Amino acid sequence: MNHALTSQPENYPRRILLAVAAISPQIVTETVYALMQQSETRCIPNEVHIITTKRGKPYVEQLVCGTEGSGWLSKLCDDYALEKPLCGASHIHCITDHDGVALDDIRTRDDNTYADDYITKIVQDLTSDEQSSLVVSLSGGRRTMTFYVGYALSLFGRAQDRLTHVLVEDEYFFNTEFFYPTPEPLWVVRDDNTGFDASKVEVTLADIPFVRLREGLPSRLL
Repeated sequence: MNHALTSQPENYPRRILLAVAAISPQIVTETVYALMQQSETRCIPNEVHIITTKRGKPYVEQLVCGTEGSGWLSKLCDDYALEKPLCGASHIHCITDHDGVALDDIRTRDDNTYADDYITKIVQDLTSDEQSSLVVSLSGGRRTMTFYVGYALSLFGRAQDRLTHVLVEDEYFFNTEFFYPTPEPLWVVRDDNTGFDASKVEVTLADIPFVRLREGLPSRLL
């Protein structure tokens, strides 16, 4: 396939979803679900990478347990007969300082610098493969994390790369038992003992336009 002739991300052999997530890793399964619903530009990722902090890592590990795991990402694929994307321990990227020590959270000025450098490097690496297309989610993690990943994509993003934001009502987004709309009715109980049918929840994926600066950058910066 001549990739120079197309910018359709679904045509690339390595289709990557990159998300930043902390205590709400549901944005990963919700984004995969929303991508599956898009009939014209359907692009199901076969690889998922998640950037998180030490505090967020246990929540992310609940979501993914590798291709043979029983996490929510695997359950989504089973429910909708999707090929399970690669998403093991090596796909969970915990932000570190310059000495390699994982950050518990992003609170200080130094923490923000470390997060900026770390996230930029991940985006740089994932966009260096000519056989890949990248879907980046802005929906999870600290707002500084989402800004950095969007800004990095503006620097390194190619024609086939997308910036997205998944939209779900807050009452569902922060529920620890809801990860995606199920194909069959499934009653989920809230903290106040009321509930809702997970199969009826609406999930919307918005594409975010961004300026691609890659072609104007000197090769040494890429």
